[in-house]
Amino acid sequence: MGKWYSLLNQNKASHRNVTFILVIVALAWVYSFPHILPLRPSSVHQWRQADCLSLADNYYEGNWNLFKPSLHLLFSDNETSGKSAGEFPVLYYIVALLWKIFGKHEYIFRLLTFAISFAGMFALFKLAFALLKDLFWAMATVMFLFSSPIYVYYTNNFLINVPAFSLMLVAVWFFYLFWQSGRNKYLIWSMSFFLVVGLFKISTLMSFLIIGLMFLLEVLGIVKFKAEGKVFVEPRKQIFPFLGVLAGVAMWYLYTNHYNHVHGGKYTLNYVQTYWASSKDQIHACLKSLKNFIVFQVLSIPSYLYLCLCIIYLGFNFRKLNTVWKMAIPVLLIGYYCFVMLFFYSLNSHDYYHIDFLIIPLVIHLGFLHFLQKNDTAFFHAALFKYFFSAFLLWNIVYCANNMHMRYWGPSEKNEYVTELIAPKVEVDGWAYSHWAYRNKAYETVTPVLRRMGIQRADAVICPDDFSYSITLYLMDQVGWTNVDSQLKDSSAINDRILHGAKYMMIVDTTVMHQAFLKAYEQYELPMYLNLHIYDLRPYAPAIR
Repeated sequence: MGKWYSLLNQNKASHRNVTFILVIVALAWVYSFPHILPLRPSSVHQWRQADCLSLADNYYEGNWNLFKPSLHLLFSDNETSGKSAGEFPVLYYIVALLWKIFGKHEYIFRLLTFAISFAGMFALFKLAFALLKDLFWAMATVMFLFSSPIYVYYTNNFLINVPAFSLMLVAVWFFYLFWQSGRNKYLIWSMSFFLVVGLFKISTLMSFLIIGLMFLLEVLGIVKFKAEGKVFVEPRKQIFPFLGVLAGVAMWYLYTNHYNHVHGGKYTLNYVQTYWASSKDQIHACLKSLKNFIVFQVLSIPSYLYLCLCIIYLGFNFRKLNTVWKMAIPVLLIGYYCFVMLFFYSLNSHDYYHIDFLIIPLVIHLGFLHFLQKNDTAFFHAALFKYFFSAFLLWNIVYCANNMHMRYWGPSEKNEYVTELIAPKVEVDGWAYSHWAYRNKAYETVTPVLRRMGIQRADAVICPDDFSYSITLYLMDQVGWTNVDSQLKDSSAINDRILHGAKYMMIVDTTVMHQAFLKAYEQYELPMYLNLHIYDLRPYAPAIR
């Protein structure tokens, strides 16, 4: 494929790294990252984005105790604080520190998430090249991942899932170095990264469990993973990094349970919602959502077909497979099935839950290519095969770029025809509706107006038309209460918040505003901002007391 390619494919690591950087930067531009960077939290799962930003903002505003995270929502300590813990909040803490240095800019958070993702993709690139000894396939492996809509969307975002997944790839790369060299320092590095992964998202530890299973099977003499020698030559010493990961993750989640129990608030909803406990209507709704929406966010349809062909091919050649692939692929598939069954009902609206299991298509893809490289080198190196795969990747990239456009800007008259050629109409209509229904624009820019009106950050507000934890509160940078779990359902609930210090009420949605019980609190309206109605609740406090 040319002298330049042959040169890169030999021993010019620095040249290969430059190629990697140029490709990733080019794809980031194709996916509109420069246009997305300055955007406020928006599009799908704005709820969770706002929670993450709220945690970072509360550190930035002076709560510098890493182990006491809090939100803008006053739902803890008898509705007097926002103290609540979920994933280990060190990423939010780092964002707050960067804001202190460079100023409070949300794009810094996006850039940090992208930087961690970049590190993960680079580790995958190094791993793929080490396994396949081919620059094209190493780069194609990274591009296969970096054309998944959910991975790309959350790479330039605020959620913890892609950082957890990316650090998992780094951990796997260090384990590969340990596998090759036998040096314990690489095992310690690998397990250190796995510890951070588990602290971020415990569901991202599937690959750690596979490595732990390898350790157990080899120590018990059940399976031999290397043709010569062992992977773990000092098991009594090498077991401690594994135990460190388990102990560290267990300690953090025990602490979060204690912290949330003491303060009475919990913003994460990661409880089990099994398939068996779901009603027929819930199962139907979830399957409909998966079929009409989620499936198109994970991978393109050609990608699913490619993976099915890989599985069929590997199935026919299962006996010839490397022992690692024989174990890893079935374990990951079984693990994903168990996850779906346990958290079934949550999957109908949480596309980012599937990020953790993008490891499955990567392992299937790498297992397939690794088998070809060892057993069918002519096909593995065939130019026609690479041209075909290049066309496949080009389609994935176009598909993903279109998905990013629909997520952030929706279909328009200019691109609607192209959009419907690339994406199913049911998905196009879904994105169009989500943009039409968006009602939070005023909240995104109202903060300076509120400050000029004399409304400070600590002046608690009520947002009856917000059913999330933090969206409106974070966007305005105001502490207060939303209507999460429909708690603001009558005048007694409003009065209770006024007794707890609520000074203002903010409403955008007119259908909520016209509810009879809210009419009693609309007497003292302040100047309206865009479509945002602001009501002064302070005059009601003496009568309520």
